[in-house]
Amino acid sequence: RWVSREDARARRHALRASPRPARTARWTAPARVDELGGTTDSVFPCAVAQDALVMIFARGSGAQHLYLATRISSGSPWEETGVIDELSGDGSDREAWLSPNGLFIYFASDRSASLGSFDIYRSQRDDPNGTLESPTQLGAPLNTADFESDPWLSPDLRHIMFVRGASSRSIYEAFRQ
Repeated sequence: RWVSREDARARRHALRASPRPARTARWTAPARVDELGGTTDSVFPCAVAQDALVMIFARGSGAQHLYLATRISSGSPWEETGVIDELSGDGSDREAWLSPNGLFIYFASDRSASLGSFDIYRSQRDDPNGTLESPTQLGAPLNTADFESDPWLSPDLRHIMFVRGASSRSIYEAFRQ
């Protein structure tokens, strides 16, 4: 499981991993994923592919951008491949969700096309290793003048759960037929 927690010593956020050897085993103590941290940037929540070989995470000391990291096996260290240029906008991009087949990425952004402070955007591609299309803002009624973030979708992409509200955040859900 991947979590982001404030590192009190450095006053920044860091990714932490808590693996377990089997589904029935206990989680191990969370350990920092230092190879993706940097020294001055904060690293924020991420999406990890089902095979645990691809990760999308947000990093930045001001505006955050989405980065890609890969590894050759689930026990290997992560290797950052850089900013995902196709997803970069004129604001902060963060809190990505990656579909199980690797074709869709949903994320929160406060770019200029947003209806509110942060809205949910989607990008897709024809192949898991292909080029992503320009992100599309999901629009109303899902996005509002309020703060929407942290999207999570069902495997068939018909049911979405997300956070709404800048100060008193609540979990919302929507579905399409």
